[in-house]
Amino acid sequence: MRADLRRGDHVTFTASLTFEPTNPVDVHAIMVSIQGGAHVGYLQREDAARYRPVLETLARRELIGVARAKLIGGVAGKPSIGVMLDINEPMDLLSAIEPQPF
Repeated sequence: MRADLRRGDHVTFTASLTFEPTNPVDVHAIMVSIQGGAHVGYLQREDAARYRPVLETLARRELIGVARAKLIGGVAGKPSIGVMLDINEPMDLLSAIEPQPF
């Protein structure tokens, strides 16, 4: 993290998304990692179930999912920090990965 950040600055980065079918808590879990591979969290259960077909399709092609991301939170009333992903809807992503014939 940059040492010269000031209040109100935006921290953006690329996040990778990978599904974890062996996750003991949720078989639909999708892990979110930052550049360099550090694990920063998981998609919410409902979102993970919706995005799983996309990530399975990418995995079959030996690809990973990535998204633009930014840090949120970390202010006086909310000291914890979260990650907000900029990602399209699952059906739009699947259509882009596997275009359907006319």
